[in-house]
Amino acid sequence: MTLNRLIIELQKLQIRGEGRSFVTVDKESLWDGNDSWVICDVKSVEAKTVNIADDDGGMAVTSKGYERTKRCIVFKGGN
Repeated sequence: MTLNRLIIELQKLQIRGEGRSFVTVDKESLWDGNDSWVICDVKSVEAKTVNIADDDGGMAVTSKGYERTKRCIVFKGGN
């Protein structure tokens, strides 16, 4: 993905109201299978809701018992 394409994709997300979302990277999409992470092209940019883990690795919940989530922008690689 070129810088110009990335800017266009990010502007689309901003227009949809995602301007204050955190930016994250999908590490599994960068894994090469040989015990190392690689530098690779960004293939997609999308808005996603992800679950938040608590201190013991389980799903974090609110005081009302709902799972905690956060909205973020995810960059995915090509592997």
